[in-house]
Amino acid sequence: MPLSSQIARPEYFAMVMATGIVATGVRLDGWRGAFDVLVVIAAAVWLATAAGTLVLVARSATALSLDAREPGAGFAWYAVVAACVVLGGCLAALGGPGIGAATVLAVLAATAWLAVTALVPARFGRRSARPALRTVVGTWYLWPVATQALAIAAAQLAASGVLPTEPGVITAITAWSVGVMLYLVTSALVAARLRRAGPGPAGTRAAYWVVMGAAAISVLAAALILRIPRASTVLAAGPALKAVGLVLWSAGTVLYLVLAALTARWWTRTRRRPGYQPSTWVIVFPLGMYAVASWQLGSATGVAVVHDIGTVAVWPAAAAWTGTAVALASSVVAAVRGVAARLRSSLRPDHPQAGKRSYKFEALVTIPSGDDSPAAALPGPDWHGVIRATAGSPVSSPALFSAVVAGWDLHNGGEAGSTRAVATIVAFGAEPAHCLPVGGTFALWRGHDVGHGIVTRRIFV
Repeated sequence: MPLSSQIARPEYFAMVMATGIVATGVRLDGWRGAFDVLVVIAAAVWLATAAGTLVLVARSATALSLDAREPGAGFAWYAVVAACVVLGGCLAALGGPGIGAATVLAVLAATAWLAVTALVPARFGRRSARPALRTVVGTWYLWPVATQALAIAAAQLAASGVLPTEPGVITAITAWSVGVMLYLVTSALVAARLRRAGPGPAGTRAAYWVVMGAAAISVLAAALILRIPRASTVLAAGPALKAVGLVLWSAGTVLYLVLAALTARWWTRTRRRPGYQPSTWVIVFPLGMYAVASWQLGSATGVAVVHDIGTVAVWPAAAAWTGTAVALASSVVAAVRGVAARLRSSLRPDHPQAGKRSYKFEALVTIPSGDDSPAAALPGPDWHGVIRATAGSPVSSPALFSAVVAGWDLHNGGEAGSTRAVATIVAFGAEPAHCLPVGGTFALWRGHDVGHGIVTRRIFV
């Protein structure tokens, strides 16, 4: 899979969110060296993911347009907003030019919030595009998360003097109030979905950690507003900010314990070693956000126990970040070894595909689910079969090509009863490039259709 499309995904903006908030936590605990290292990592991932997203849009906007039509995948792009604000907060803590960089990231965050809101929630507000209740998943909480991120950005810019104090405070309180309202509305929708349709496939359940993360970031926004000095608006709104902040902190604490227990239970019941998935960063971010929010709220309200809990909670978040980073590094090493092994095998004279022209492309593939786990529906990491070109092909007769699927990567969203994945496919034959253009559709075929997909990008090798 090409680098630009592999990292142009909201899960990797969630990696920026997770890395940045854990960096903030260890800084508050006095570990400046670890903070500096994590900020460098967060900035590097943000730059790579932002560049990959821009390249993806420039070459083919098919994947992003499909995301915008699916609620679960569309709401996930609010991670861009939170990633900008969390990274901006880390850079602002460095002082000097970091404050200017944080200001630029805050502007980008506000622009991204407006763009995603226009493309996703506003679109689903129309009756003709209104999503079904079963499509309401944990990623919907990223809307209030992103809104609270804007409140945090306004509070930080007001506290640092970039924004005039009173206008900055009013902006922050307004965004915070909207974020709390969105949190309550989203919670009602998710509760209705859970009651009627259950939690959904196991592979999507990591996103429910955002329930706790959304409560925690609302607490953090309230605490940062309370800590802005010399603001008369803060004095007036202070009691409400403290009360709501403490209520949300209490709710977040209960959710923390419940979600941790449920996650441990699922891993125990499935007896599955927790491997790397990009969505795992969606778990790390709420852990770090809860720690930082507790530390800041305890300091702002003078409630020592809340502050102390935040000091302790930094370490589970740091441990989760470390474990996920190690799993990511292991998956990269395994992928490199796999590619090298396939390359060596394809160069052998007796290889079945030796001497044939190959065409490599990336596609969004939908596979009917067979059980509770989306991964169980996938044919396998090195699936060998036949690609049958369907719509979008310039030839009139059906075109069949032998093919190898190099890898699967689970993606947010999908049809009911199915799994959606990003796949890298190598097709062999005379003219696969002519029959499988970008935007063309195809079926995976093994005597019968076992899945279908759409070509999103040609990979030149």
